[in-house]
Amino acid sequence: MTTTTRLEESYEQAHQKSQALLKQIESLLFDMPAPENAEYPPTWGHVGSLIEINHQLETVLEFMEN
Repeated sequence: MTTTTRLEESYEQAHQKSQALLKQIESLLFDMPAPENAEYPPTWGHVGSLIEINHQLETVLEFMEN
């Protein structure tokens, strides 16, 4: 196996993992309480969690844009 082949395989695996992580994040975000949910309304804790999530996602975006 050549170095190029290992590189391509490693890149493909890492790319697939990134896509899977994004799908998990999206799923978990949609599982969070919706503002109009009367049975399980969001709390200030949820607001804080979303602010932290947004901060971390912005950090990832900044990293990817550079």
